[in-house]
Amino acid sequence: MASVAEQLKQVMDNRNLTPEQVAEKSGLSADVLRNLDGHMDVAVLERISASLNVTFRIGSSSI
Repeated sequence: MASVAEQLKQVMDNRNLTPEQVAEKSGLSADVLRNLDGHMDVAVLERISASLNVTFRIGSSSI
């Protein structure tokens, strides 16, 4: 299964979005988006996913 970072990069690629474009929508720097890895804060994930209009499930159940 692809990591969250890989999935985000794939969404960006599929939509032909550059890191700069997503940075503008998310309020993050383009460098953050160019260097996505599996150790991002949940707040960063939330901002990126909101700007791409996608959701991610964290964990296997709701609490």
